[in-house]
Amino acid sequence: MKKSILFFVAFIAIATIAKAQGSVLATLNHNDTIQTFYGASAYQAALDAATHGDVITLSAGQFLAKNIEKAVSIHGAGMGVGENTDAATVIVNDFSINIPNEVSERLEIEGIYHNGNIEISSYKILKNPTFMKCRFKNLYTCYNYYNSSEWHSRILNGTFLHCYIKDLLRIARYSSVSLINCFVGAIDDRESYDGMNSNFDFLNCVLWDMNGSRAQNSTFNNCIIYSTRTDNALYSANNTANNCVIVHDSINVFQNIANTSNTLVNDVEEVFQNFKGTYADNVTYELTDAAKQKYKGTDGTEVGMYGGSFPFDPTTSNPRITRCVVAPKSTADGKLSIDIEVSN
Repeated sequence: MKKSILFFVAFIAIATIAKAQGSVLATLNHNDTIQTFYGASAYQAALDAATHGDVITLSAGQFLAKNIEKAVSIHGAGMGVGENTDAATVIVNDFSINIPNEVSERLEIEGIYHNGNIEISSYKILKNPTFMKCRFKNLYTCYNYYNSSEWHSRILNGTFLHCYIKDLLRIARYSSVSLINCFVGAIDDRESYDGMNSNFDFLNCVLWDMNGSRAQNSTFNNCIIYSTRTDNALYSANNTANNCVIVHDSINVFQNIANTSNTLVNDVEEVFQNFKGTYADNVTYELTDAAKQKYKGTDGTEVGMYGGSFPFDPTTSNPRITRCVVAPKSTADGKLSIDIEVSN
């Protein structure tokens, strides 16, 4: 309890300072000791000072990227998608994740927006990472198609919760990843990244224009698959799919799978309120009222990102400063008036 209270107070304090100084900032929580860093390089400075297991908190604004070599928890202000496009924490430039295999602590990233490439470095096994409420463009493991003993990296027991992955989640063989109430642009869409022996578990996800031949040994439950593809559109029989909706003008991409609980719909506007077939960060992928009633998952709730036990919500789990007004100057006795509103 002590740690949680200290962290909460520090979060309010640093957000107030940020408002007063007009600067983005990062804090580092190490054994209940708080360090604060300011400016675009604040995140880099916090990572430099961190050790495995520490917590880094980022304000809204833009931060320069840095390769992640320590198993830390990184909490941003939000990923800036859907209807919550304000107060995003943006990481600028590509970066790699290069945590030593023997480290027992796990990486956790929440509430950031990134529009570049994130690579799991050569030879690395990223164990038990969690990515929550993040917007990524490309995230992939390193794999040499011609010699798998070189470069090979993978993710074990990885979890993506309430994430937008705009273009590509590329995970090499022998990985295991669960995606829960996420939007995913594509999986393993290059010949040089063989996902045949990877295990993907998609639960209440929206999957867009995926190359079905690249998904192997995977499960699809209560998902919506939107596709315009005719090449390699069909998913292999070694996958399983239950209570999914396939949006395609003519092809049931799951027709090779021995399961009859999936539905083919040929009109995207019959399913989604504001998704017309073109990706945008402000698209929410909510179903029409009719689709919510018609297309149910295995648990009786609607299919897609807003169904299941964890309906999509981009709001971060940490407190967010929704209003902060700081007086322009202190009173004669040295007191400064501060008005703060906090929401979860």
